[in-house]
Amino acid sequence: MPLMIFFRLFRRDNHKDSARKLYISLVEQSRRPAFYMDCGVPDTMEGRFDMIALHAFLVMRRLKQDHGAAAELSQELFDIMFADMELIGIPHRIVVGDKSLDRGVYEYKSRRTTDAEEIEIDNVIEFLNAKFT
Repeated sequence: MPLMIFFRLFRRDNHKDSARKLYISLVEQSRRPAFYMDCGVPDTMEGRFDMIALHAFLVMRRLKQDHGAAAELSQELFDIMFADMELIGIPHRIVVGDKSLDRGVYEYKSRRTTDAEEIEIDNVIEFLNAKFT
């Protein structure tokens, strides 16, 4: 099994382009005005996310039923979707983990930097206020 993982890392991925096109299509479909004007979906970040997630779920569920290459395409679609969501929707992260909690800190990471900063738990509000005001 470990050897399969190694080969998978270096194989040419035939599904990436197809998954990207599929993702673009499902995002376009999810943005159709009828969902927001006629079906009551709120035209907000949350409403748009819900529509993308619903469309992606339906497509991935169908692809996984076919197994093999279609299931691989489903996984690639999932990866592309969440990579895109991270770029758009999560510019700042605070990580709360067991190791950092043992040290009394949270970890802050901005999408614009590669390094994480440690914040003392008691100072997190002041840190965030200083960062965003």
